[in-house]
Amino acid sequence: KKPDSSPSAGDATSQDASNSAWDAILEAGGRVAGLQAELDALGKDVTRSKTEDGRREIEDLEKRLGEAKSEKDSIQSAVSKAATSCTARAASLEAKEAAAKRRKLELRTSDRARKARLRQAVAEMEGMMENKSESEQMLQCLSVALQTSGRAKTTFKTVELF
Repeated sequence: KKPDSSPSAGDATSQDASNSAWDAILEAGGRVAGLQAELDALGKDVTRSKTEDGRREIEDLEKRLGEAKSEKDSIQSAVSKAATSCTARAASLEAKEAAAKRRKLELRTSDRARKARLRQAVAEMEGMMENKSESEQMLQCLSVALQTSGRAKTTFKTVELF
């Protein structure tokens, strides 16, 4: 039975290749069935199968039937290998997608933590005129400047990629 060939979200080219492979299997199966029917009909014709020409014809049909079966088996094997390869590739792509999602989550988490540290540093700067010495104030300002300049550098590198 031919598998459902309704279009899906998959690639149209792979669907065409699948359909042509299936058509090749059906064609080879049809040749095998036709040769087998011819051989059976010749075998049932007792008078003809006992003649020299009849025996040669039976041998020829058996040879062609063996070749057709071999061809059909090789096509089925190739299609089976291709299907296995596609399945493995799909599993690999799913694993890559899951890893990318995990990495994206990690980046978002680290970005949130970095933003929280910057907000905290800016909040500490608000009341430092009364509470901290001039050197402590300078260190705090430099710390914030480094954090923001690092963020600007990262932004420019990201933009440069695109």
